[in-house]
Amino acid sequence: MKLLSLVIVLAVGGAAGAAQAQAAASAPAPAGPSMRPETAPTLQATQKALTERNYAEALNQLRLADAVPGKTPFELYLVERLRFLAATGARDLPLALKSVEAALAAEPFEPELRATLMDQAANTAYALKDYERAVRWGQQSLQAGITTPIARLRLAQALYLQGQHPAAAQVLDDLASRQRAAGEAPGEPQLRLQASNLLKMKDEAGYARVLEALLASHPKPQIWADRLARLQGQAGFDARLVIDTLRMGQRQGAWTDGEALVELAELAVQAGFVHEARSVLEAGYSAGLLGQGARAAAHQALRQRVQAQATADLAAPVPDAQALAARDANFGFATGWNLYTAGRTAEGLALMQQAVQRGLPKYPDDGRLRLAMALAASGQGTLARPLLVAVRDAGHRDGLSDLARLALLVP
Repeated sequence: MKLLSLVIVLAVGGAAGAAQAQAAASAPAPAGPSMRPETAPTLQATQKALTERNYAEALNQLRLADAVPGKTPFELYLVERLRFLAATGARDLPLALKSVEAALAAEPFEPELRATLMDQAANTAYALKDYERAVRWGQQSLQAGITTPIARLRLAQALYLQGQHPAAAQVLDDLASRQRAAGEAPGEPQLRLQASNLLKMKDEAGYARVLEALLASHPKPQIWADRLARLQGQAGFDARLVIDTLRMGQRQGAWTDGEALVELAELAVQAGFVHEARSVLEAGYSAGLLGQGARAAAHQALRQRVQAQATADLAAPVPDAQALAARDANFGFATGWNLYTAGRTAEGLALMQQAVQRGLPKYPDDGRLRLAMALAASGQGTLARPLLVAVRDAGHRDGLSDLARLALLVP
């Protein structure tokens, strides 16, 4: 799956910018050196215009202030700070950025506001797509004491858009650590941005971890498809577990390609589970994924073959599954799975549970995983969870523990 980065545009202006300007304009004049009589009237008129959201008049009053000769450093600073508010309200972002940078370059009359001004500069630069300046001001604002998540996310986005993926990933890691410490969870855009960063860095392990964080909080079929496909491709993955990844993907609606369902059906037939194969194929036909296009005839031939085998299996005498299972736990488990997928849910689950309790001589944790998935699909998640935790914590390096961990993410 091509994972698209979702970039949040943090634009300056609009209602939020107007409210910010109104609040700032209605506040008392900054503490510090006083204004001279030559500049006070125009700056007072500017504040009045900002309060009324008349940004054109505020900018006009500031032009009059510009014409007053011999302004003090404090007056120059105040003119630029007010011009930033007026330009933001008027959506003249180039002027807004120029003004806030000029205020930052002036003598620091209000040192307690410098971090906020830096954050405003970063925000305005980002809105102008000037990502180099957005990064510079964003980094300085964090160093100066800005702590808001949106400021860190904006910085990460600007770094990402400049191609500085390791730096962006580090900012996002720091943000996620702070969120976890505060008992909060990262949002979907943040996780998607981190996933894209890690993918560009070719950090497959990190990318997989972020995909799982997305599955835990914002699950979507395409994310399941991506994670399961990468699981099959990871080093050491055992081919015997392909059928389990396909089963998990089918349950989560991950497969939009009918060939994945065909593969699952064929593997089920090879394992002797014709009823599972039949239900997979029928679901594919119902969803319009099979019986279409160049492979339609092959799909239909497989469907007919599986249907015939399932019908013959139903017509055959029912073996004494309990007696057979007592002699061979693996056969008993397989018989239980076949009954379960044939719709005889209670009998099938009971037989699989009996086989697992007796002890499967071959791949016992495979059986625990499959029993857990069957229990969860049957609404018995409370019984499924301990089995999945045990398989996850067993530390299998062939993909089995990964599958158990992924199964635990399913509600």
